[in-house]
Amino acid sequence: MIHNYLVEQYHNIITNLLHHAEPELAHNIAIKCLRNLYTPKIEIDKSILEGLSLNINNIAFDHPIGLAGGFDKHAEVFDKLGLFGFRFVEIGSVVTNPKYGNPKPRIFRLKEYYAIINRYGFNSKGLDYACKNIQSLSANSILGLSMGKMLNLSI
Repeated sequence: MIHNYLVEQYHNIITNLLHHAEPELAHNIAIKCLRNLYTPKIEIDKSILEGLSLNINNIAFDHPIGLAGGFDKHAEVFDKLGLFGFRFVEIGSVVTNPKYGNPKPRIFRLKEYYAIINRYGFNSKGLDYACKNIQSLSANSILGLSMGKMLNLSI
């Protein structure tokens, strides 16, 4: 009981701090905290997940709740994200060579809708960087990779 209370208070403090920061800065802080701080495994009440298991292409999912690509763009914290109970984590979108993406600002909050508009524009540290991270970290969930196709257009 006390553990749940502390987790809730921790969540409220962190969320309030991050919501006062510029959105891209808040995202970068979240990634750095996940990468550098101890992350306990969060146990999910199995009773709420009953009947949600599925099998897709011979991959067994205990439940279909996962994290889509866009948060861990560079494969830096997928191991920690799996500890939060996500059954799958998708990294990326990753492009072959490092790209800066669109000019800032490129993330916008719509507070009244609890939503974010993402206009990153395929910012990526590149495929080599992502592959090194994938090889050095242990996935705690099924790992997916979103690859972005970059065209070299001459106008």
